[in-house]
Amino acid sequence: MDADPKPIDAALLEDLRELTPEMAAKRLAEFIAAPPRVETDALAQDVGVIELLNDRRAGDPILDHLPLTALEHLADRCAERLISGGPKEAARESAWQLLDVLRRSSLLCRIAETGSTDEWSRRVLTLVEASDFTFGRLFEQRTTNYGERTLFRVPADGENRKVSWRQAAGRVDLIARSLLAIIAETGDRPLAILSHNSLEMALVDLACLSTGIVNIMVPATATETDVAFILEHAKVGALVVSDAQQLQKVLNVRDRLPNLGPIIALEASAASARDVIGFEHLLARSSETTPADLARRRRVQKIDDLATVMYTSGTTGTPKGICFTQRNIVFKRFARALALPEIGEDDRFLCYLPL
Repeated sequence: MDADPKPIDAALLEDLRELTPEMAAKRLAEFIAAPPRVETDALAQDVGVIELLNDRRAGDPILDHLPLTALEHLADRCAERLISGGPKEAARESAWQLLDVLRRSSLLCRIAETGSTDEWSRRVLTLVEASDFTFGRLFEQRTTNYGERTLFRVPADGENRKVSWRQAAGRVDLIARSLLAIIAETGDRPLAILSHNSLEMALVDLACLSTGIVNIMVPATATETDVAFILEHAKVGALVVSDAQQLQKVLNVRDRLPNLGPIIALEASAASARDVIGFEHLLARSSETTPADLARRRRVQKIDDLATVMYTSGTTGTPKGICFTQRNIVFKRFARALALPEIGEDDRFLCYLPL
């Protein structure tokens, strides 16, 4: 009987880093093709391989030379391990790291060149589902990876104000803890956002998506009648508005919204209205939710959970709500990357739509 290959350990990883990318990729392909027979050793080996590929000091050159078939075997094995009920936590974390590897632009271009985009889309979706890779976990991963890199550029006084991933994540956590205090009073019902495009609106949206607060995106161009219909149809418990203009739409139909609870205004000028909570006053309630409570809330999220409902403008009748699960929100980011492989992490996305 053939002996099992020696599992990858820290010392062997360092040895591989000393090889040329071509030779290191060849060795990794051999390891991937012949995993140890003992599952705990096989998992440890896969974790080591993925860690090396995720190491940006060496990962991309090696990844560029690694055969796609090797990555197919690795991804399929990670998914099968989770589906069959293997060691859950370590297997999930390694799957999340592998998903981060699978979105690299150079790899996506190779996939497109071989005409296997659809096959890889199915493979990535299976891995997302099997590992419960929710938006909260995705956002945490990107924040860890990118830290001080710029997430948002906000036009202000002729210049762009930069907001890093770490800055945004800190603000998102603060908002999420505050909103959890609010929705605890409304029976955990959905929270609606009626806002013009702004950084604050985006951060509120991220706070909801990453924490399992179902948010209802109301088009900023919606009429008073449509606003009333959407808020009642979605059984909204609390509402975030951007400014006095959007607030007035709600106040004009307030008597038709018996189930609507707190209204939160992002701009201070709108917060002076009666029974409207200012944004800073909202953030003061963050102390009512501990960081541990927030982490626990995120930890129990599942890939099938409802994440958001987006409503159409209602130009051909009453607005229609389109439900998106955590699966939809997360996978469409990978699908977009597969469809546009030449777009990488150094490119900028211009957000110009009303929402």
